[in-house]
Amino acid sequence: MSVTAAAGFVATGVHAGIRRDTLDLAVVQATQPATGAALWTQNRVLAAPVIVSKRHLLLAQPQAMRRTQGRPPRRRPSCSASRPSR
Repeated sequence: MSVTAAAGFVATGVHAGIRRDTLDLAVVQATQPATGAALWTQNRVLAAPVIVSKRHLLLAQPQAMRRTQGRPPRRRPSCSASRPSR
């Protein structure tokens, strides 16, 4: 089933380099005024993006959302230091 199966939505996906060789960033947009909702962490300490997003959701009438796919691939350290001998 497509993300745009519901009438009134358009979407696109792109490869942003988060995952290897796959579409990893999506944008879904309502073509008509929409109501926004979100799920938030239950942690006591909130990261700055969560605080800002909560404020924005209260003040705005969101028309679009973005979604990333998965974690970035692991990168090897660029340092080539050798281990100390024992």
